[in-house]
Amino acid sequence: MTSGPMKAVRAFLALLGLLALLGILASVPTTGPVSAQYKPGRGPVAPGDHPPEKKEKADEKGYSSSLKRLPDQKFDPWGNMRK
Repeated sequence: MTSGPMKAVRAFLALLGLLALLGILASVPTTGPVSAQYKPGRGPVAPGDHPPEKKEKADEKGYSSSLKRLPDQKFDPWGNMRK
């Protein structure tokens, strides 16, 4: 049989081990999203590292044509209330 102080030391070490295990388990979910910064087979991707898209010219043409189709007059949403 173990003595009183020895039981306290074992209980303290068991508690310390449990807290360490909980600390490790708590940090595991926070490291998951870091892998989203890496592409398979390559290193980290820089924010400006993406090639320019060819769709930008088509989008720009569509935006310009839609601006040309807008009426020149200003719209007053409260116009009926002021009369």
